[in-house]
Amino acid sequence: MIAAVDCPCGSFSIYASPWAAEWLWPGLQKCASCDSFSQLEPVAVAKSHRNRLRTPRPLSEFMNRNVAIGCGCLAVLVLVVVVFGSFIIGGYNRLVQVQAGVDTAWANVQTQYQRRADLIPNLVNTVQGAANFEKSTLTEVINARANATKVTVDMSKAPSDPEAIKRFQQAQDSLSSSLGRLLAVSERYPELKANTNFRDLQAQLEGTENRIAVSRRDFNTAAQAYNVLVKSFPTVLYAGLLGFSPKAYFTSAAGAENAPTVSFPSFSPSVTPK
Repeated sequence: MIAAVDCPCGSFSIYASPWAAEWLWPGLQKCASCDSFSQLEPVAVAKSHRNRLRTPRPLSEFMNRNVAIGCGCLAVLVLVVVVFGSFIIGGYNRLVQVQAGVDTAWANVQTQYQRRADLIPNLVNTVQGAANFEKSTLTEVINARANATKVTVDMSKAPSDPEAIKRFQQAQDSLSSSLGRLLAVSERYPELKANTNFRDLQAQLEGTENRIAVSRRDFNTAAQAYNVLVKSFPTVLYAGLLGFSPKAYFTSAAGAENAPTVSFPSFSPSVTPK
C-alpha cells in the first residue's frame, strides 16, 4: 500500500506500507526535511512498483552505526586488557616479593653452615695437641668437612631441584655426625676439657648447630609459603611462564620421626635383714 505526503515545506514524499491492505488509511507522518507532521493521503500504485518507491536509508547512517559498534567493541577490549594486565602485574610483584624472602632465608642457612666450616680447622688444631687422641676421629671430621665444601650450590638463590638440596643436606649432615663423635670422644680427655680454647670452640659449635636448625626451619617455612602461592589458582596459570618454579625443602634426618627408646634397669627390692 502506498501513501503520499504533501508537506508545507514544499517536499513531497511517497511511503510504501508493509501491510497487505490495498489502501493506507489516513494518518500522520513526520517530514524528513522540516520535522513537521502532515496528513497521509492514500495513493493507488501497482504492486510491481512499490519496492521502487521505498526511500532507502542514507549510507552515512550505516557507516555511523558501524563506527559506533566498532568503537564500543574496542573500548571493551581495551578495558579487558587493562584489567588483565593489572592482575598479572600484581601477581608478578607478589611472586617476586615472596621469592626474595625464600632466597634470604636460604642465604641465612648458607651463612650458618659456612660459620661452622670456619670453626672446624681451629677445633682440629686444638684437638691434635691432646696426647693419644684418636686419629681416626680427626680424619673423619677433616674428610667430612672437605666433602661438605665440595657440594656447591648457589648461595644467592634457593634451589628448585630436590636432588641438589638433598646432596647438600647429606654432606652437611655427615659433617654434623662427625663433629658429634669428635666432641663425644673428647670427653675422655681431661686435658681437652681443661683447655679454654677447646671449651670456647665447643660452645661456638653448639651455638652454630642451633642456629643452623633455626635457619633451616625458617627456610622451610618461607619455601612452603612460596610454593603455596605458586601452586594456587590463578597464579599457577602464569607462574611457570614467568620463571617461578617450586622450591625444594630440607627434610628431617632418617629416623628423626621415631622417638628414642629409653629403658631403665629393673631393681629388685632388697631384703631387710631380720
